[in-house]
Amino acid sequence: MNINELKTLGFNSENDADAAEWALGIRFSDFSSEDRRTWRLQELCLKQYALTPDYERAARRAGVTVGEVEAWERHNVLGFVKRKEEAELRFSDTIQVVLLEMAKKPDSPPLLLSWLLHMHMPEKFDVLTPEDMADDPPGPTEAEILQQVAEQ
Repeated sequence: MNINELKTLGFNSENDADAAEWALGIRFSDFSSEDRRTWRLQELCLKQYALTPDYERAARRAGVTVGEVEAWERHNVLGFVKRKEEAELRFSDTIQVVLLEMAKKPDSPPLLLSWLLHMHMPEKFDVLTPEDMADDPPGPTEAEILQQVAEQ
């Protein structure tokens, strides 16, 4: 396929398309017109899914039914399962960045830092609940903790 055809599938370079072919075990040059149409619909759906992992919303935005999305996943149509996992990772990464930025603010809730620590070091940190904190004397703020970490 030439670069213009690859761009219609969402690729900016032949290298990106080659990497996707290798990872998914597919050949874009073998795509029928229906495969190309399905791929584009899947890409629309997965882009929305990466923002809000909700099949119904993602399907609606892509102009397909939830049943179609479930069939893509059940039958792994055009490598959909792996591509969905990548969309879930993009969502997870985005959420982590947002949470980290929120935790850096002096007025952030103590539970937020607890959740972040547990996400990144579950073997060291359990998630605190409001009940856990009710009887504890006030400790350093998240900003103070982050400052201490930054100084080390």
